[in-house]
Amino acid sequence: MWWRILMWTAVGLALLGILFWLRSLLPPFVLAFVLAYLLDPVLDFLERQGMSRIRGILWVYGLFFAVFVLILLFIVPALIDQARDLVQYSTNYAYQLQTTLETWLIGWQNWLEQTRLPGTLGQMVRDGLQEWQSQVDAAVVSKWLFERLSALGSWLASGISKVWVLVLLPFTTYYFLRDYDPLRLRLRVLIPAAQRETVLRISRDVSRVLGGYLRGQLLVSFIVLVANTLALEVLHFIFGIKYVLVLGILAGVLSLVPYFGAPVSAAIAAIIAYITSGYSWIAGLVTPATMLVINFLSDTMIAPKVVGEQVGLHPLLLLFALMAGGKLFGAVGMIAAAPVAASIKVVLVHYFPQLTAPLPKGEEPEEVKATTATEETRAEEKTTDEKEAPDRGNNVRDA
Repeated sequence: MWWRILMWTAVGLALLGILFWLRSLLPPFVLAFVLAYLLDPVLDFLERQGMSRIRGILWVYGLFFAVFVLILLFIVPALIDQARDLVQYSTNYAYQLQTTLETWLIGWQNWLEQTRLPGTLGQMVRDGLQEWQSQVDAAVVSKWLFERLSALGSWLASGISKVWVLVLLPFTTYYFLRDYDPLRLRLRVLIPAAQRETVLRISRDVSRVLGGYLRGQLLVSFIVLVANTLALEVLHFIFGIKYVLVLGILAGVLSLVPYFGAPVSAAIAAIIAYITSGYSWIAGLVTPATMLVINFLSDTMIAPKVVGEQVGLHPLLLLFALMAGGKLFGAVGMIAAAPVAASIKVVLVHYFPQLTAPLPKGEEPEEVKATTATEETRAEEKTTDEKEAPDRGNNVRDA
């Protein structure tokens, strides 16, 4: 028994080592498998309607090609123009932001001089404001903004420059879609008969959670992208804010990151809206507020119906997973943190069902038992007093 476990552990570690060594060749195959995993239910539905697998794949490819052409013709040129303009004028925007911050800091200093805070507290606040003002330098702000925009541009350019991935992706996706069910059956045969039922049950649960979350979250992200873009377009006509498409796409992509995505996109939109609208505080407040409202409505009304409670993680565990994913794999890790953590939870709950089982009444903590006993005693005393009160009244009248 133990030698089999050691053998399979060694084989698994060897395979992981080989995959790590060949990691630069994996993107077209990993992306193709993910696409096949997400699109397999669509093809299964088309097959149930009487369409062959190959014909269903061609229909899906035709739909994707039509959407790709529309995006290429109507969205990509405007997106490139806005991104180029944003990078080109980033220095000017940095100077404008620096001037605004300096004005704000001077206003706070004047207010402190008028209010005359107590000695130590007032001196600490004044020193802090002076230090912050010394750091708000146009060159520093410009450098920081330019580095962030350049990093974003380099990331996009590096993704586009990998032409071989884009060329191979349609072919690898086609073969994964065509042979998805045979591959799954072949992998099922490789599982030892003694553990086959257990492994299949766990894989079905993981697939349900992972697939449901990914498909639902992608749909929600698309809805958030479209809603934010339309709302920002309206604000463009009212306040004259720029880079509507860039901000809308940014909001849609960052909505994939729970908790952090919406505030980050709203903060970026607030800065850009304030500067590009001619220093309008109303635009700087209305724009992020609108985006936060859209994300709130999406999280409370759309996501529960589309995604459901697929993740089912405690907020603290989800926050830890997001931070760990960001630390290990950056932005991609934060996006994948929630479904991966949910899948790990499914496996742990299978082997340790006590993690989600209700706490037995006989095993409550001592504090809970003491509190419950005290409440029960008080209730009994109150009931006894209520019963004895009429008797005491009758005794008084008799006397």
